[in-house]
Amino acid sequence: MNALPKATEPDVTFPGVLVSVFYEGVSPEDSERLLVKPLETALRTIEGVEEVESTAGTSYANIRVQFDQDIDMDQALYDTRVKVDEVRPELPNDAKEPRIFEFSTSRFPVLTISLTSSTVSERELMNRAKDLQDELETIPEVLSADLQGVPDELLEAIVEKSKLESYGISMGELYQAISNNNRIIPAGSLDTGKGRFSVNVP
Repeated sequence: MNALPKATEPDVTFPGVLVSVFYEGVSPEDSERLLVKPLETALRTIEGVEEVESTAGTSYANIRVQFDQDIDMDQALYDTRVKVDEVRPELPNDAKEPRIFEFSTSRFPVLTISLTSSTVSERELMNRAKDLQDELETIPEVLSADLQGVPDELLEAIVEKSKLESYGISMGELYQAISNNNRIIPAGSLDTGKGRFSVNVP
């Protein structure tokens, strides 16, 4: 009996497309608001769309659109281009033109790296993971490097109402002051010779 041929990384074509937008220096939060939201909203209206998944990162946004299995991919690609063209005026002027790719594993190979340790703290492991992410994203052939399983960092502010009132400050004013001082503003990029890194200032 002949053995079935096997491939370590078989080329699998999915009924889907990837829309990728590059916007130099934009933060993940602003990428979500300025790039992902308008594109997602438009792409979800395409006939035959089954699922839409997005990634908002520093300087980029990726939106993966999965279609029904029996979709005509030529028509799906055309419909995607039409919707992206309709949304383009809503995107920031400095953002690069969105790129559209038909999705396949040969075009977008995936590598998963898991970090574990019994000697360093969770915070230190998280910092090392973020450093590795930054290094991987400097590689020209890498479209994006995403962190999974990283807990959100939270800072809790406990307010004494009596002290707040003694200064004549309302809770809303305090909230607004904290929010205004917790913003990270993209300020371009820094070329180190090893790669280009985004620069953000508070």
